[in-house]
Amino acid sequence: MTRVSAIPENLSRYSDVCTQGAEQLQTWVRKVLTPALLAYENGGGPCFSGAIDANVARHVAAAYYTDRDVKTVGLAFLRAGGFLVRGRNQPIFSNNKAIDKAFKQLQKEAAHQGQINAGAALAHSPMNTKERQRELAKHANDPFFCAGFFNALEPRELEEFLAQSTDTQPFVSAYASGMLSEATTAHVVEALSRLAGRDNSPEHYHITAERQIALLNALASNPTASVNFANSLTAGQIRHLIHGEASLNPPLRSTLLGVLTTAMENIGGQPQAHALMGKVSQALFAPDAPALHKTDLNQLLPGLTLFYSAGVRHSITPPEKLEANDLRQWAIGLGGLAGQELRPFMAAIEKVDLNAKNSLIKLVVDKIFIQVLFKVVGPASPEGLVATIAYKAAMMAAKRLVSKHNPLDLVLNKLLPTGRYENTSLINDRIAVGGLTLSVSTLISRGLVHHQDGSKVEFTGDPEIDSQTLTTVLENPLQYYASKPNSKEKILPTIEDLMDKFTLSETSGAKTPPR
Repeated sequence: MTRVSAIPENLSRYSDVCTQGAEQLQTWVRKVLTPALLAYENGGGPCFSGAIDANVARHVAAAYYTDRDVKTVGLAFLRAGGFLVRGRNQPIFSNNKAIDKAFKQLQKEAAHQGQINAGAALAHSPMNTKERQRELAKHANDPFFCAGFFNALEPRELEEFLAQSTDTQPFVSAYASGMLSEATTAHVVEALSRLAGRDNSPEHYHITAERQIALLNALASNPTASVNFANSLTAGQIRHLIHGEASLNPPLRSTLLGVLTTAMENIGGQPQAHALMGKVSQALFAPDAPALHKTDLNQLLPGLTLFYSAGVRHSITPPEKLEANDLRQWAIGLGGLAGQELRPFMAAIEKVDLNAKNSLIKLVVDKIFIQVLFKVVGPASPEGLVATIAYKAAMMAAKRLVSKHNPLDLVLNKLLPTGRYENTSLINDRIAVGGLTLSVSTLISRGLVHHQDGSKVEFTGDPEIDSQTLTTVLENPLQYYASKPNSKEKILPTIEDLMDKFTLSETSGAKTPPR
């Protein structure tokens, strides 16, 4: 992340002067240069193999659009800087990622400005609420119209719409657009927090528990809307929903975590997954966060386990270098990253004295992981079919392994009476197994795993066959090794070697250091 700065007014002036000059030059080309060239050719002059005027016009047009974007960069600094009041011609400091995000948002707005304006016009129309709801329903599948509508509503109007409308599609479409402002999301969080039957202050509209859950479930049903909603939330807003008045509706916590997990499964890569996990960890496990008690974990533990499991899977990236030591370091790095991601979560659980035979723990390490966690769904792979095959094989193999090697009753009966350390180890292991299997699956998909007899392990594209292949490798890790094709190295890492390095690094990373 790089720190950058600009004076938006200077960029705007530059853009205005340059685009005006480009427009004037285009006019000159059209009215002067083109007629002159035609007259020259018609008068007997030689014809040109390439149209000079067309070439000039093309270069001028390219310069025009570049210069126009300079103004957009200035606007991006204003938006990313978040200034409501600042002195004229004062520089704004930000980071390159925030500027890039604001720039892309402004470009998208420009491309769909007509729809956005039409939605805003409906929000400001003199129609009554029912009439506006009926009119909005006609545009329910137009994300940009809906975004313009919700962004233009006053906070009380937004409360009224979310509390009274029975149609969730416009709300989902608005978030699917990626165009809802941070201010709108803040108003949405407040609206979800004003439960009917609680604070019935007359200056606010209050949402029913059923309507609150319906809106969140609607978001969870749309991966794009879930990702945009999750990315727009701050850690403080997540904390407000989990611990504030909204959570007085018991299903709220698990439903919200369901939205965040859908987002995590579909988020755009490891950096974004890391940011979302960090936001949730800050919201729930930072030193200033409200203490979690056993009753809190009864509501939060299953959903958080699924959320962090999805996040850990995003930590798995292919190895860049293929020498033996490079592969070992790759496994160590992946395990350490997964452990770091889980540390706040595991530390919070360790603070709560859960009984070893608590039915919740049994549920988490058994049914959730068998029936839900390793379902064969996941983010669309940017690497195409090979990575998709690796992902499906890994998830199905993980399910096989957890099912086959989880004599749960025997394990639980051997835990210490307090159940603190061992319970969290079980949960950690079940989360980590998804990352571990995906690591080995990634190696197989790239032709880097061989049997000790020299034959290469390959996937077929059939999830059942591939998951069984991966399961065989994972169950017999000493019989398989990882290397680049035709490696001349004498000592190659076995799969057991890589698995041990991943697990040791992950486990040590997930544990909180002793105080």
